Order: sequence, then structure tokens, then C-alpha cells
Amino acid sequence: MQFINSSAFEPQIVSMGRKKFSADFQLMFRLLKLFLFIGSVITLVILFTTLHLTVGDIFQSLLAFLPTGLAILQVCT
Repeated sequence: MQFINSSAFEPQIVSMGRKKFSADFQLMFRLLKLFLFIGSVITLVILFTTLHLTVGDIFQSLLAFLPTGLAILQVCT
């Protein structure tokens, strides 16, 4: 099983979406992107308020999980 870095392929996915959704569905594609953005912001706000998170907590979790993900990618290749 190969893992794909989503940040590297995100522009390609958006490009494919633009080709697949022609001018007829361009509004729907933009609304989908808007709802995904709003959903991620709402999720972060809920996490910050209910769990009393700080920006430092998010930074620490990134430092904890990024090396683990990179190690998994190196093992798989």
C-alpha cells in the first residue's frame, strides 16, 4: 500500500476537478471547496473551545505525528 502526500497532489486534484466539472458545474465545485473549508474551520474552533487547546498544543501534535508519518513512508518505500 502506498501513501500519497496530499499536499503534493492537492493542486493536481483541484485541476482534475476543474476538468471534470465543466462550466456547468463550476459553481458546485466552488461550493464544495467552500463547505470543506468551513467544515475544517468549525472543527478547529470546536476543538479549541471544548478541549481548551492552544496553538502550542497543535504545534506539539504536529511535531509528534509528522516524524511518525515520515518514518512510515520511508518503511513503505
